Formats: sequence, C-alpha cells, structure tokens
Amino acid sequence: MSKLSIFKGKIKKQILPIALLFLVLGLAFSNELSGGLKPQPFSSVEVRLAEQSPRGLAGGAIVPASCPSYSHLGDNCNAEEGDMCFNIGGWQDPPPDGYTLYETPGVYRLCCASGYVPSDPYTCVPACAAGTGLACASAANSCGQTRANGTMQCNGTCTSTPPPLSDCPPTVTITPPGGTPATTANVVTGQTATITWSCPSSGNTSASGVNFTTGGAVSGSTGVTVTTDKTYTVVCDQTGSQASVSVIAINANMSITASPSRVRLNDTSVITWSASGVNSCSLVGPGTTDAATAVSGSISSRNKTTAAITGQSTYTLTCQTDATPISTSVNVLLIPNTIEI
Repeated sequence: MSKLSIFKGKIKKQILPIALLFLVLGLAFSNELSGGLKPQPFSSVEVRLAEQSPRGLAGGAIVPASCPSYSHLGDNCNAEEGDMCFNIGGWQDPPPDGYTLYETPGVYRLCCASGYVPSDPYTCVPACAAGTGLACASAANSCGQTRANGTMQCNGTCTSTPPPLSDCPPTVTITPPGGTPATTANVVTGQTATITWSCPSSGNTSASGVNFTTGGAVSGSTGVTVTTDKTYTVVCDQTGSQASVSVIAINANMSITASPSRVRLNDTSVITWSASGVNSCSLVGPGTTDAATAVSGSISSRNKTTAAITGQSTYTLTCQTDATPISTSVNVLLIPNTIEI
C-alpha cells in the first residue's frame, strides 16, 4: 500500500467526527434561534435588548426595537419628547422630583413624568391648570362680595383676595304687619311697618337713617307709620356704605253699620257695608254671612239682614288687599225687657 493511500484513509477517518461535530453545533444553534425547548427569560415580537442594557431587565424601560432611539417617551413610540427629556451623564436613583428615568442602550435620559412640564433643566413642575393667565375673581367674603381684578395662576388659584368686611353694605329689611321681612313691602295706609337694620361691625360705630331715625345705633329695629310710597335708607356713618328698602302704600278703606244698632229680643238688624282698594270681602256674624268680590277695587254698598238676635252680636267685615288683610266690625245690642210696676 502506498503512502498516499494511507494518508487518504486517515483523512477520511478524521473528517467524519468533525462533520458530526458541526452537525450537532448547527442543531444547537438552530434550537437557540427558534427558542427551542430551553426556557426564555423574555419573550417579545421585538428583538430582545435586555442584554444591551447594563442594568438588564431591572434597569427601567427597554426601548422596543421598532421605535427610533429618541423619538418617544419610555415605551410609547408615539409620544414626542420635544423639550420634555434630556440626556444625563449617569444613572440617578431615585430621579429628581417630577421626572421619570429612562435607559436606552448606553444612554440615560430624564423625562418629565405625566402631568408635569419642564421649567428649566432638571426641574419639572406640575402642568398649569386650564385658564392660567386669564382674568379671575376672588373668593367671596362673608357678605358675598368678590373682586374681579385677579389673574389665574398655574396652580388654579386666583391672585385676587376677597374684599374686607368693612366693604360689606348694611342689611336692612321692612316687615309689614303680620308679614315677613323683605326689601319691598305693600302696607295699607295708616298701618305700621317695622324696619330692621345692621351695619358691619368692622369699621362702623354709628348709623343714620333717611326717612326714619336710627338713634345713631349701628343695628336695631323701629316702626314707621305708612302714609305714602316711600324709600327708607340706612347709612353706615364711618364706611359710608348704605342700603335701602321701600314701601308701597295701599289705600284700602271699608265701612260697616247696623240699623238699628239696638234691638229687642228676636228682632233683626240690617248690616250695611262697602269697601274700596280691596280685592274681596266677607261678612260674618251670628247666623249671618255675606261675601262679595271687588269690581275695579271697590265693593258697592251692600245690605244684609241678620238672623234673629238673641243677645249682643258682633258682625265682622274682613277684606283682602294687595297688602295684608284688613278688618272692622259693628255691634248690635239687645234692649233689655222692662216690667212696669
């Protein structure tokens, strides 16, 4: 056997193990690329970049391979950075207030967190409220007054402050007979209405009245007899603030008579009545009633015969007006029986 033949035989024996080795390595490499049966620490349709981060999966957000390197915030490819982010020299843990720290391969970036905007490098501030920079009014003081000379701040508050209590006007009301306090009241002429007033104690030590007297008191009540339409004003002397109420005089009149006004037992009497400046009237007495609605504010004279009178009797006329009801009455007396001796 020649030396050449012996050499070729040795080569064949060596090639076979080498080929088998390459076959095994190829299969292992193919298994690794396809995931194989070996458990994987990370599964994604993106190329795994955990190995490219010095801090691995614990190092913060991993930039998806489909995103451009710096055109997004964190994992959101659609969020533009603009001036919201900037590079820093190294990892900061924890990041500055208002920031979120992101890591891309070999680069550390600080980005303003949600709800924050950059004020200057390394400073994020809360995003401003809607209406920032617009005109605004202050909160109200205890009497409801506001100031509309403020500017809305970034945090949603207004620079304007409430007016001082000394700016509050006095309170004043007028109460008709049997009625409730108000700023305007209908009162039948001749009746008495009650005016109640109060000046703010801050800055005031006395008060005066127009068309009525306060006696100098900063608060109190007094009665006024109504004769005509009138306005009553209270003035707080030190601050000059003032407030007014008004009264509308209702000219209502009624009359009632009995004829005769003295009767013997079981006799009758005729009640005559009328009214003006009213809406309606009713007559009530022992065994006797009558009623009428006004025409153009008046009820012409009416006559009503009473039931048999057995004792002293009172007949009352009550009329409804644009103010409080008014009433008047008449008595019929019984003539005592006399016995001649």
